[in-house]
Amino acid sequence: MAGSRPVFHTLSYLQYPAVGIAGLFVIRALLSEREGMLDEMNTALVFIGLSVSLSTLQDTTTTQNEISRRVWTNPTLGRAFLTALGGATVLFIGFGLLGVVGATDGKLTQVSFGLVVLGIGMIGLLKVAGEMFEHHRSDRGPGAVDAADGERDGDDGK
Repeated sequence: MAGSRPVFHTLSYLQYPAVGIAGLFVIRALLSEREGMLDEMNTALVFIGLSVSLSTLQDTTTTQNEISRRVWTNPTLGRAFLTALGGATVLFIGFGLLGVVGATDGKLTQVSFGLVVLGIGMIGLLKVAGEMFEHHRSDRGPGAVDAADGERDGDDGK
């Protein structure tokens, strides 16, 4: 299993070209006439969702930068970030599903599908963010009691 971690981490860098492609579609949407704007935004949302999904392949035992380290080592900031990420995920999926079910315009339905794709990608991101928080939080040193199972870290109950 340890051998696959670097491969997945390397694949996670594909998130950056996907974000770049999404950015191009956002620019095209802003420059396009009103008719083509929703199509371009839908495509941008799909590529953003793909980018978010690719980011979940990264190694959760390391942080990417100093800002990430500060967020994940601080229990208050980590919880706040997870809460905000969870809320955004619910909003994207909720508004997307609402649009899929309730939109009468085909173009709005397409954008709604884009929101759902983004929300699905964010579900994976939420899981990875939770793992990063558990790996890096400063209030969980060696010997700290794990709230999930009530045992000390490293204690397998034997």
